[in-house]
Amino acid sequence: MSKPSVPIADRLTVTQNLGSTDAVKHAVAASLGISIVLDASVTNEVRDGRLHAIEIEDAALVKDIYVIIPVETPPNSEIRRFVAFLME
Repeated sequence: MSKPSVPIADRLTVTQNLGSTDAVKHAVAASLGISIVLDASVTNEVRDGRLHAIEIEDAALVKDIYVIIPVETPPNSEIRRFVAFLME
């Protein structure tokens, strides 16, 4: 059987957006649906037998991540220097 040419993300239908991964896990545990989550977010639930995780093989994942800092952080602070180091 050949794989579809349309990326899987374009073939999925999102029916709910919940406010947090914890809310998603509770909804799945309550049999309200299924979800795709990062493996690290369900380690405890899988270990404890509350959820079952099925690995999606060859799933390329791109996720935006951010460094967040207080708005009033001075430009010459250690925090700003550390952020500059991370951005190199």
